[in-house]
Amino acid sequence: MFQFVIKMTMVIVLAVQAVRAVGGIDAMKMKLGGDGSSFMSFVPDLNSAWMPAITFFVYIAVNWWATWYPGAEPGGGGYVAQRMFSAKDERNSLLATLWFNVAHYALRPWPWVLTAMASVILYPHLPDPKRVTSA
Repeated sequence: MFQFVIKMTMVIVLAVQAVRAVGGIDAMKMKLGGDGSSFMSFVPDLNSAWMPAITFFVYIAVNWWATWYPGAEPGGGGYVAQRMFSAKDERNSLLATLWFNVAHYALRPWPWVLTAMASVILYPHLPDPKRVTSA
């Protein structure tokens, strides 16, 4: 729990700084397509150039398969089982598994999503984004 708190504190600080550098959430929305485009939609416009219908459905199918496929759970099946088996009773096992799933899928990704969206705005024309160094 200690490592989780440290990590989440650091990535939230990073996300806040990244969003501030862009000019705030409203500025981020406008710069990423606040003109009515489907860039920020949960389900994209399936006729758009950046996400045609077939690409979207293949993406969803691969995600479904990766989640369903036995032994390839994205949450790390063995880790979840270990967490459940080490709990003192069934209630604590349920709560630990629930906490893991909420933290892993609902809390952890969002600071990184905001940071990534800010980086798309701040550095739109990088020649090689994987080799960025600070100046």
